[in-house]
Amino acid sequence: MKKNIFGMVTLLSVLALAACGSNSGGTDSSDGSNSATETEDVSSFPTSVTNDADAVDGGTLDVAVVMDTQFQGLFQTEFYQDAYDAQFMSPSNESLFLTDADFKIVDGGAANLEIDQDNNTATITLRDNLKWSDGEDVTADDVIFSYEVIGNKDYTGVRYDSNFTNIVGMEDYHDGKSDTISGITKESDKVVTIEYKQVHPGMLQAGGGVWASALPKHSFDGIAIKDMESSDPVRKTPVVFGPYVMSNIVAGESVEYTPNEYYYGGAPKLDKLSFKAVPS
Repeated sequence: MKKNIFGMVTLLSVLALAACGSNSGGTDSSDGSNSATETEDVSSFPTSVTNDADAVDGGTLDVAVVMDTQFQGLFQTEFYQDAYDAQFMSPSNESLFLTDADFKIVDGGAANLEIDQDNNTATITLRDNLKWSDGEDVTADDVIFSYEVIGNKDYTGVRYDSNFTNIVGMEDYHDGKSDTISGITKESDKVVTIEYKQVHPGMLQAGGGVWASALPKHSFDGIAIKDMESSDPVRKTPVVFGPYVMSNIVAGESVEYTPNEYYYGGAPKLDKLSFKAVPS
């Protein structure tokens, strides 16, 4: 997670530097053009950085997210719609599954995944010490709740697609013919089995067809699915299981993050992150 955050930060910083560079320098008095824009080779800016030194404890990391509009602020994986919200969510909203350098799902993340091609099933096993940022355990009910929200006819997001209709019983649930999704079984508080119409090896790749998120069911208690997109647990007080928590959200402008004291991977090194939307 740490590498992903800083890889993104590096890219955003480069974009910010490029934007600043294009507005600096003198102005040609003959035609009003900007000399820096004419001479700056943006391709020379680095797109990555390596550092083998020990991580510094404490401090605040300020990040500029280059955008010329306000961000939407849909801060749950089930509801976000664009790359800007995805960037703002990256320090806090972690995938259930860990992947290697080739984006293959491997054991060791928030949950492990087992694919059984003979029986057309996927089994998700949550780690025992996985907790939400409010201290509640992440359970099988939270995994199932994510599927129930996305598959519901009143769902207002964009995630319902062929990966979900591939689940046995999902279409009946979506059409209101069933109150439950027959192909999803709660084996225990930490284990969920999902039966698919078709299973293939590509489902062991990130984005290969197995939904990699859970939604805190207790956080949405009493909120109708049609109202969730505009609710506080999505826009103002998202509960997550990633390394940071969104501690202060200024709608459309900025997000501050503090360490998630319940993060299974241990406390992050930084005291705070501050992401701000800045115009190009």
